[in-house]
Amino acid sequence: MRPPQTIGACILINTTLTSVLFLSLSVALAGCGSNSSSSSNDAGAAGTGGTTGTGGATGTGGATGTGGATGTGGVTGTGGTAGTGVDASAGNGGSDLAPGACNDLQLSGPPVTKTTNAGPAPAMTGGAVSLGTYVLTAMNKYNGTQGSNMHRETWVFTAGHVEAVTQDSDKGNVVTHYSGTFTSASNMVVITITCPVGAPAPLTLQYTSTATEIKTLSEPNSSDQEVHTITKQP
Repeated sequence: MRPPQTIGACILINTTLTSVLFLSLSVALAGCGSNSSSSSNDAGAAGTGGTTGTGGATGTGGATGTGGATGTGGVTGTGGTAGTGVDASAGNGGSDLAPGACNDLQLSGPPVTKTTNAGPAPAMTGGAVSLGTYVLTAMNKYNGTQGSNMHRETWVFTAGHVEAVTQDSDKGNVVTHYSGTFTSASNMVVITITCPVGAPAPLTLQYTSTATEIKTLSEPNSSDQEVHTITKQP
């Protein structure tokens, strides 16, 4: 607003044309310098505000994202290799568990088929269990009952402890490993499976044991009687 006031003053002052022009030009230049200086000050203030941009360093605080390294803690998920162990059993030729999970026994002897007998099963007489390794050598069914599946079994008896590895054609020839404890009294033997976890309740069987073999009778009170004979190995 200063230039218009200056021009009006120049019109009221009665001076020579040269003085008017000179004064007007001087005032105009002064007014321009004043406006230019004001603009520079305003722009400078904005520049100072640019320090807020420096506050963008807070973006550097995004380094907290690096804290996402906690995600690396997902390695715990790798601990799921417990699940990977199940897959490994499938690769064990159909084994129920990874080798050595319950024992590392190997099957011995050929598959054994079931033989049908017309009469009842012989009476079981008990006896001391001779410790050692046994292999399934016979399966006999009685009272005219029949069975078509084949088995392979290896058993190891130590003091109060038993381990076994079995294969049953009725179960897709899956190789199954067991370990547990056994007790015997009179003509009854009780086998308690402790591995794998979740195995059925203790198995109670009538039995006859000699120095060279053990016979066990399942379902003694049923017409579907079956006797398994396991023979001691040298």
